[in-house]
Amino acid sequence: MPFHSRFQQLRTSRFFSLAVVLVCLAALAGCAWYLAHRNAALTQANGFAGRRPTATVAFATATRADIPIRMEALGTVTSLATATVHPQVAGVLTKINYTEGQTVKRGEPLAVIDPRPFQLALDQAIAQQERDQAELENARVILERNRTLLAQDSIAQQDVDTQAATVKELQ
Repeated sequence: MPFHSRFQQLRTSRFFSLAVVLVCLAALAGCAWYLAHRNAALTQANGFAGRRPTATVAFATATRADIPIRMEALGTVTSLATATVHPQVAGVLTKINYTEGQTVKRGEPLAVIDPRPFQLALDQAIAQQERDQAELENARVILERNRTLLAQDSIAQQDVDTQAATVKELQ
């Protein structure tokens, strides 16, 4: 097959393929235009011309009833009175005894703070007091012993005076 006829055949097949592609694109564009304008044509044919179709109306007997009113608006809500609550102690809250918006009265407990740290501090203070009482009793016993020894002239007056000062300090 000569080169010229082969080139002519290739050129013809390319032209035919291009023509098929262009025809398909034109068909797609026509379908898209039809679908986009079909709804507008239907609404104009029905007499709505850019308006929404009217709703179907039904009949019912009239009754007396409350109608819920719901208003949606932007704004700020402020309370009539506000209160600043200052705790007397700091700690972890374990329970809250009110809900937001609830009216509370003076003296009502609003929250419960974890009592464990306070109980621990109380226990330590009680233990310290008992230790101090024991030291005081021990100092009194030593003071009485020193006074007995002083009466027997077995100890110096300075030791008795020092022990008496220790007892006063612990009291």
